[in-house]
Amino acid sequence: MFEKYDLSPAYPSTDRNTLLIYNSGSSAIRACTAVTLTGRTILNSGGYEQVIFGVIPATDDSGIWGIAAEDIAPGTAGNIVLNGVVRAFITSGGGIYAVPGKNGLTASDKGRHRILHRGNENNPGWVMMNSNKASEDYTGTFKLRWIKERTFELYNGAYPEITSNANSTRAGDTDLPGAEKVPRQFVYLPENVSGADVYLCACCNDGVYSTFVRVSDNDDPNGTPSPAGYFASVRIGDIYENGDVYQSFTSGGTIYFGKDWFL
Repeated sequence: MFEKYDLSPAYPSTDRNTLLIYNSGSSAIRACTAVTLTGRTILNSGGYEQVIFGVIPATDDSGIWGIAAEDIAPGTAGNIVLNGVVRAFITSGGGIYAVPGKNGLTASDKGRHRILHRGNENNPGWVMMNSNKASEDYTGTFKLRWIKERTFELYNGAYPEITSNANSTRAGDTDLPGAEKVPRQFVYLPENVSGADVYLCACCNDGVYSTFVRVSDNDDPNGTPSPAGYFASVRIGDIYENGDVYQSFTSGGTIYFGKDWFL
């Protein structure tokens, strides 16, 4: 069902939630487009109850909506994706979140579903459904949060405020000898950019290890030079001028650089 859009690979087999639905409208629903729930039908056969939800094309962000996982003809059943990574057509707009509109999904500055890759009219992009909630729920080490204007903070999510506990004064730990403790610190989004990637870099100069937080413009990944002695990095997440945060690092605990570099 995906060949016409040249999707490779097909949908991931994990980390997404699907729902069996039926097309209750009068026109076909195209794969990789937004649909909204309109009601439900309860089928009872031999004492076994099955609930099937009806959908129609979504035209706004109200109600419960998802992305069609396949072409669905009127009056027939199919699957939609409600959570996780999904392929989707983005028809217009210039923001970082996918929101249903009258002419299909549009890119907006606000929303719950993060656009990972825009795609084009022939090949759908990638959308992380409910990405904001994942960032808010994470309470581990190396967490990013917005403070004010273009200022963000890298800290231990278990300690939102600095307390007498030593863990509250550092963002997390690494396995770099002499640089095990990464201090809690502010991270600044450069002027004139809408978003940037945040990396924790491992460095070694004259046999001394250190860490450095590198902020790289999303529009120009090579625009920010690596620090002196750089040899490895871990992506922490993305920060945006509207205060949004996408948390990539969600495993918690210590960041191990030595496993790859045989320290």
